[in-house]
Amino acid sequence: MSLFILLPGCTHNIVYLEVMDDSSLVDIIEKGDVQKYNWLSLHSLYSGWEDEESRCAAYSFIMAECYGYEPADYYVYRSLMDRDTLDNHLRNIAAKYFQKAVENGDTTAIAEMRKTNAAKQKQSSH
Repeated sequence: MSLFILLPGCTHNIVYLEVMDDSSLVDIIEKGDVQKYNWLSLHSLYSGWEDEESRCAAYSFIMAECYGYEPADYYVYRSLMDRDTLDNHLRNIAAKYFQKAVENGDTTAIAEMRKTNAAKQKQSSH
């Protein structure tokens, strides 16, 4: 298995790295460590740092694809949809992960799907 780690490029990541060292990131990649992945995604969510979100997106993809960790599916979808630009290829990938999240019962994905469907029904009734 190839090892690919995104190294920090900004000084504000120093605090982050004191809490989650490189060995924790390697555990996510090589072992699919759910506890460390969940901590990383929670930290990414509340950090407000864009580079933290993109870092977590890469690990989410690894957890979803390599380890079949279902909660990572929605995060992959959301990280792709939050990009400034999204071509058809990436849109199709995002749709695949969104569908997987819905099928696996992810409550956030289901709520988003219901909201989108309700908006479409409202538009079609006008």
